[in-house]
Amino acid sequence: MGLVLLSIPDYTSDASRAVRTRKADVCLEAEAHADERRCISLEEGHLLERWESIGGCIRNQSARLLHTMQSSLLKYTASRVACRSIRSAREGTEAENVGSRVRNSKKEGQFQISTTEDILHSILPPREWTEGGEVWAQSVSTTPATKADVVALEQELDKRLRLRRAKSYGICQIREELYSQCFDELLRQVAHTNVTIQCAERGLLLNRVRGELRSLIKSHRRLYESSAAFGVRKALLAEVEREAEEAKCTELENENERLQNEIEEAKRELAEVEAEHKRKIEVVRQHLTSLLASYRFDFLLKFLHYYILLAVQMASLHRQSPYRGV
Repeated sequence: MGLVLLSIPDYTSDASRAVRTRKADVCLEAEAHADERRCISLEEGHLLERWESIGGCIRNQSARLLHTMQSSLLKYTASRVACRSIRSAREGTEAENVGSRVRNSKKEGQFQISTTEDILHSILPPREWTEGGEVWAQSVSTTPATKADVVALEQELDKRLRLRRAKSYGICQIREELYSQCFDELLRQVAHTNVTIQCAERGLLLNRVRGELRSLIKSHRRLYESSAAFGVRKALLAEVEREAEEAKCTELENENERLQNEIEEAKRELAEVEAEHKRKIEVVRQHLTSLLASYRFDFLLKFLHYYILLAVQMASLHRQSPYRGV
């Protein structure tokens, strides 16, 4: 009698292997997700860095653009000096004083006021501002101008006109400001160059031209403002008069409409009266016609009656006549 050995499958080991395999898959998926999250975080970090760098570039460009737009075309010295009080800028008076002193000195054969600083400070006073509770001053540059500086000034003027979107024609404060700064820089260049060749009067004369142009612009501005105010007043008066005329026109139109209605009413009444008169005339005509017909009939009867009576009388007279039968 032999023994038969049956192999019973080990389901427990298979289930454990499946569980281990599933755990390994889950771990792999978790690691893959972790790697993806790390990659995403790295990409976000790179994007943030790029965004910050772009923002920094934009801020720097904006700051440079703002500095370019706010800075003056007139060249000033790089150093600044602290002062206690703000000096009043009396350009015209100081320039005239310097000019008179130059003329008097030349008449006397002496040219004592010939320093660049005196001339430039009288024509173009230092600019002053308050910073940190102190008043700072910065004078114009005394560096001689070259042809390259003039070309650079023209290019910078065109650039700022384009950046600040100045109008090409008409009234524009931006264009006026930039051209004023450019004129001041040209005045500095001319004055400094002419001082170096002992001809300060040309710079002073150009300063007088600048003052005359400014006074002319102010006069034209006042004239424009007064004419604009006059135009506004006239426009307001015209508006008031127009409203009064419109009210009068409306009143006349209403009156005209009322009169037109009265005319239509009178026409209707006239038509009714004419119809009534025609009806009455027709009634009278019919009455007269009937009366005339009745009168004719009565007259005819009376005529026949009279004629018969006349014939009877004539017949009786004929019978009674003695000449009867003759």
